[in-house]
Amino acid sequence: MPPTTDHPRTHEALRYLRQRAGLTRKQVAEIASQQAQSISAVFIAQCEANPATVKTTRRPSPQRLTQLLAVLGSDELEWEQLLAAQPWRQRTRRVVTPASASAVGEGGEWEGTDRDGDVTAAIARLHQAYRLAGPDERRQLDQLADKIISRKRS
Repeated sequence: MPPTTDHPRTHEALRYLRQRAGLTRKQVAEIASQQAQSISAVFIAQCEANPATVKTTRRPSPQRLTQLLAVLGSDELEWEQLLAAQPWRQRTRRVVTPASASAVGEGGEWEGTDRDGDVTAAIARLHQAYRLAGPDERRQLDQLADKIISRKRS
């Protein structure tokens, strides 16, 4: 069954998943465009916009939503669970993770270009590898990431 796209909290669920993934709209758009049909950061911003306060909003088609969910490390089952639980309403403070600490502020993804050039492609490859990995491989990837991050901090 295709994912629900007409729920009144679709925009909040999309924003929640993107922030949880620690990605900017531009990064999501670039990863999605490498894997399937092109999606723009502007389209994602319009999908995340609150229709009660913003004039121009959009809803992704079920196919586009499935594509975005894959990029954000989610799926149709979790999407339906998120819409029911609405965890973004329960958050009282923002948790800063290494990914979100260096993330570009909202709207900043349209300024300038990707200085590292291949960072987005590397993120897409790592994301795909992580999604395809089994539990033991994911644990190894997590341990490697922790090791590199702790080495950079010292």
